[in-house]
Amino acid sequence: DSSQYVPLVKVIKACNADGIELFCEAQFNAPSTIVPDLFNIRGMTFPDFTFGAQAVEVAVDTETGQVEILKLITCYDVGKAINPLSVEGQMEGGSIYGMGYALTEEVIMEKGITKTPSFAEYIIPTAVDVPDVKAILVESGGGLGPYGAKGIGEPSCSIIAPATLNAIYDAIGVRIKSLPATPEKIIRALKKDYFEK
Repeated sequence: DSSQYVPLVKVIKACNADGIELFCEAQFNAPSTIVPDLFNIRGMTFPDFTFGAQAVEVAVDTETGQVEILKLITCYDVGKAINPLSVEGQMEGGSIYGMGYALTEEVIMEKGITKTPSFAEYIIPTAVDVPDVKAILVESGGGLGPYGAKGIGEPSCSIIAPATLNAIYDAIGVRIKSLPATPEKIIRALKKDYFEK
C-alpha cells in the first residue's frame, strides 16, 4: 500500500526542521583476491579491471624538438559514474599527470646523487601546458564497486605516454623508444633518421 510510504525528501525536511541530525553509514566489501604465484604466473591480484583508450594530437617543432600536446581524448569504461563530474575530473587530471611522464618528468642520478631534486629541474605539467581535453565516460555497469562502479584513479595516467609517443611518430616519422620524450631525444632521433636515409 503506497499510502504508507513517505518520500525520503519529506523525512529529511522534517528532521531538519526538528533539528535532528541525519547520518548514514555504509560498508563495501570488495571481492577477495588471490596472492599471485609469480613462478607459475597465476593469481588474481585485482578483483576488477578498467579498460580505456586515449588519443593525442601533437605539434612537434623539428628545429627544437619541442612537443606540444594540442588535443587529448580520454575514454574509459567506468562501470557506473556515481558522480560523473568527479570521474571526468579524475580522467582529465590523470591524463595531465601522465603528460609529464610522457614528455618532461625525469629522475636523473649521478653517482647516487639526484640531479633533478626540485621542480626547477624535474618539470611537471602546469596549467599552461593543459591541452584541449575531452573525457568520454562509458558506463557498462559491469564494475565490482558500489552500484557497478570501477576504479579510475590510476588508469587515466597509464596510457597517455604510449599515445603521445605514437602521435610523435605520426607527426615526424621517427620513434622515440624511451621516456620522457625530451627535445634532445627527438632531435637525436631526427638526425639519426636523416643520416640513415
